[in-house]
Amino acid sequence: MNPILKLEVAGKLAHFRKFYGNSTALSYSIPPRTTIMGMLASMLGLEKGSYHEAFQHENLRIGISVKGAVRKSIHVLNHLKVSSPSDLNGSNKFNAHTQIPFEIVMPEDLATQDLQYAIYLTPSGNAELFERIQECCLNGNHLFNLTFGTANFHASLTHAEFIEQTAEKHADEAELTFHSAINSHGVQSIIHAPDSDFHLTEELLPAEFKENESRELQSMSRMLFSTSGKPFSAVYTGPYSEIKSQTGLERITFIEPIPSR
Repeated sequence: MNPILKLEVAGKLAHFRKFYGNSTALSYSIPPRTTIMGMLASMLGLEKGSYHEAFQHENLRIGISVKGAVRKSIHVLNHLKVSSPSDLNGSNKFNAHTQIPFEIVMPEDLATQDLQYAIYLTPSGNAELFERIQECCLNGNHLFNLTFGTANFHASLTHAEFIEQTAEKHADEAELTFHSAINSHGVQSIIHAPDSDFHLTEELLPAEFKENESRELQSMSRMLFSTSGKPFSAVYTGPYSEIKSQTGLERITFIEPIPSR
């Protein structure tokens, strides 16, 4: 049984840009695995693009959970259309702006609530990397501040917890209640109890880059999660973990690449 490091992060706004967006800037509702890799690397002070291989699935397993309801809102940004120097200094009075839709993730009540996620980490093949992250987060020694996708959407680490009481299990078409995003390829059906109060979303997310300094994707993950921040039940086949955190018993899964057929 490997230990698990649970990190809770919070902020007001987020934008996790969808990788296939071109003329629009749509956002995922949760940070993809590649975004979480960047957040962890910034806390460790690693150079941009230097950590892609170290954070691959076989070295570090990562899970994600939504804590509190989230929603999205589309805004329009005015971008300058720059084709000559005069377009930058304002001397070209006929310069046209280009308007780009920009999707923002936020809590249900922006005035009183924060956007909150829980990130779960466990060592896979690189125990030294896990220990570095553990020391950094538990002792508050992170070198750079966190952001939720873009540099102006600040975030903060609100809680870090080292959990030794974990149990790794495997389900075979079992009815289970989950507290994290789960891999869609393991879900047979969703269980809707009469008193259930959750809203589910499925998203196709980037999971890993091929190599350092490369932006070419090596694998994707398809995740099912609750945007209301509440646990949900499903008939599930695959590995999962049970942990006893300070908030009680949690049943989670780690992000896995989509299996090849």
